[in-house]
Amino acid sequence: MCIAAFVSQANATVYYVAPSGDGDGTSWNSPFGSIKTAYDKSDASEVRVKTGTYSFESITLKSGVHLLGGYTGNADERVSDPALTVWNGGASSVNRFITAPSANPLSTRTTVSGFTFQNNTSTANGGAILMRAFLTLENCIVSGNSATSGGGILINTDVAGDAIQILTCKIDHNNAATGGGGGITIGSGSDTGDVSIIIQD
Repeated sequence: MCIAAFVSQANATVYYVAPSGDGDGTSWNSPFGSIKTAYDKSDASEVRVKTGTYSFESITLKSGVHLLGGYTGNADERVSDPALTVWNGGASSVNRFITAPSANPLSTRTTVSGFTFQNNTSTANGGAILMRAFLTLENCIVSGNSATSGGGILINTDVAGDAIQILTCKIDHNNAATGGGGGITIGSGSDTGDVSIIIQD
């Protein structure tokens, strides 16, 4: 099953990533091999990631720069199954896959969609993802991660702004070592907006 490509901003610079990529990231014919390399490009407004398996990298999100998995490498064609774009975790460290920063915080809606984040161990909170205002996590699997608190996801409310959204995601088999929230820890007073979560034990 395929889904429509994300609607890009006008004059957006889109970068492309594939598991065996070694190009300049400007097309599916010349993709980057690293998600982080693509996302950290100063002119990036969207990163499209081909299905496959990727090694651990830690990314700090930028406002309005979308990170989208599930692409087939055929133009804008995208599959709906997040299990086909897998991001494998790393050894124990303070790092996680995705961090919405408190310095230079998100100020417009920013979407991460179409990935499996699995098997990461963080010695901090939020084993896979740290969410703050304006971030949407959509159609993702967060599985087998661990942290001190929020084994899968930490939702932090220290930055004001639009609602945090977790939409049609599956959160399973994550572990909090000493704190609360094996799957998700939500800070006091959080406004998660429209939320649709499938949680499996």
